Amino acid sequence: MKHFDSLLYALGQLSEYARHYIHGKKQILKLDLTERAAGILSKLISRVVIFIFVIFFILFASLTLAIGLSMYFSSFLAGFGIVSGIYLILIILVIVFRKLLIMRPLIDVILKDINE
Repeated sequence: MKHFDSLLYALGQLSEYARHYIHGKKQILKLDLTERAAGILSKLISRVVIFIFVIFFILFASLTLAIGLSMYFSSFLAGFGIVSGIYLILIILVIVFRKLLIMRPLIDVILKDINE
């Protein structure tokens, strides 16, 4: 009977150790997922902020170029028309090469961020 009691005691201790181990593993998994989510979110926010600054830079650079060309040609129509033509050419190039210029690099960045 003494062996049976010690066996039951050992099994009770083993189940308690297993419970603590599983709880610890769950905590580690939760912290790991939280860390990955925070990393992805921080990268996303920083990229959005950079994107906004790039948009403002392009906007003001375009206005500067358009006004400069307008002064050079003495015609607002010519200056702003040339800048609009440049954007039209860029739009056509992006549409034609969108897989090469946008889709593949974006997929690569997303997969790299997820697998880090």
